[in-house]
Amino acid sequence: MKKTQKYLSFTALAISAIFLFILWRLGYPALIPIQDTTPISESRYKSPSAKIRFTIIKTGEAITSEAFIVEGGNPFGKGKISHSAILVEHSNERFLFDTGLGTHVEEEFAEHPLFLRIVMKFKNTNPAIHQLKQQNISPESIKTGFLSHLHWDHASGIKDFPHMEFVTTKKEHDSAFKESGYIKRQFDGDSVHWKFINFDSIPYENFTTSKDWFGDGSVILVPMAGHSAGSLGMFLNFSNGKRYFFTGDTTWSEKGFKIPAHRPRGSRSLVDIDPDSLGKELTKVNRLLETYPNLKLIPAHDLDVQENLGIFPNWVE
Repeated sequence: MKKTQKYLSFTALAISAIFLFILWRLGYPALIPIQDTTPISESRYKSPSAKIRFTIIKTGEAITSEAFIVEGGNPFGKGKISHSAILVEHSNERFLFDTGLGTHVEEEFAEHPLFLRIVMKFKNTNPAIHQLKQQNISPESIKTGFLSHLHWDHASGIKDFPHMEFVTTKKEHDSAFKESGYIKRQFDGDSVHWKFINFDSIPYENFTTSKDWFGDGSVILVPMAGHSAGSLGMFLNFSNGKRYFFTGDTTWSEKGFKIPAHRPRGSRSLVDIDPDSLGKELTKVNRLLETYPNLKLIPAHDLDVQENLGIFPNWVE
């Protein structure tokens, strides 16, 4: 009897310890992001006058628990993941923001360790280049591709567009070639044409540096710290006052900005290089939302947000 009781007590303790560990890895109790106090500036950029529109090209998707997407998320809630590329038309010029999943993503994905292939499994792959051709949009008409960063699910389509010039930060580029966590075959070789962005010392909102790409206030690029070595965010400002902020992987869910909350501990230990800096970015964008409640945030993987706006071939204009 005593042996049975000891066995039951040990089993109960073991189960409790495993349960508490799982809760901790999922983000309970939640880590409070480090507060950012950078003042929101009065922008020195002029109001945009250029004609601009964009469309979200969904190149793949996944369904998981919300608890794997945002810290403190509902373990029983559904998390809908998108792998997307953004096509933007500015006056008569087209460009991409990220490339999504490309034509060789299956072989590229196979380079990941088994446990990552299990947790990051995707479905319904439909590369951007195929969708563009189906809608009679010539890939050669898109001259530039901005990369929020160079992780596998953002860079997979780079070599599908050999004519394109890809814009990133020098820091992100160098890190992608030197550090683990990237699939270098996606962007190595002489066929990829690079351009490195140099930010101007001009504050934009509560970002201390920025780049007005066309010089007309319509497309503003900003650095976003914490997820990778040199991530980019992009503001699109319409002449009718509508504003959209493409935030890359700073968070996988709009909730991450609204709460604000990190990714779960398990996820951020795999994908975020500097959680402290990322916490500042989360609170920075949270403060922007408080100041501009009509600012629309578009995280790269939030399928709910993207579907509400409309998926290619539908345009936001």
